[in-house]
Amino acid sequence: MAGHVDQDRLWQRHLDMARIGATPRGGVHRLPFSKEDLESRELFLSWANTRGFISTMDDFGNIFLRREGTENDLAPVVSGSHSDTQPNGGQFDGIYGVLAAFEALEAIDDAGTVTKRPIEAVI
Repeated sequence: MAGHVDQDRLWQRHLDMARIGATPRGGVHRLPFSKEDLESRELFLSWANTRGFISTMDDFGNIFLRREGTENDLAPVVSGSHSDTQPNGGQFDGIYGVLAAFEALEAIDDAGTVTKRPIEAVI
C-alpha cells in the first residue's frame, strides 16, 4: 500500500490548507469554527466527496470520513487530528495528521485492498 501514497498530492494538499488563514509571517491563524476553519473543512470534504467516502459529523463538529470494510458493524480503525490551529500556529498545525490519515485511506483504496473493518479519517 505504501507504493500507492501520492507524495505530490499530499504535499499539494498541505500547501492548499496552509493558504487558508495564512499569516504574513508564514504561519496559519485558523481558530476553531472560524470562517477559516470552516473553509478548510469544506475543502477537505470536497476531496472526500470526489473519492466517494462516506462523511458524517457528530454533535461536537468532528468530521469522520469512512471507507467501508467487509464487516461494517465492527468498530472502525480511526486516525486523524484537527483542522483548526493555535492562534498564529505553525503552517501545518493539526492538519498534518488529518491529511496523513486521509492519504492512508486513499492509498488503501488505490491499492484495491479489502479491509475487514471500516477505516476512518477524522477531523
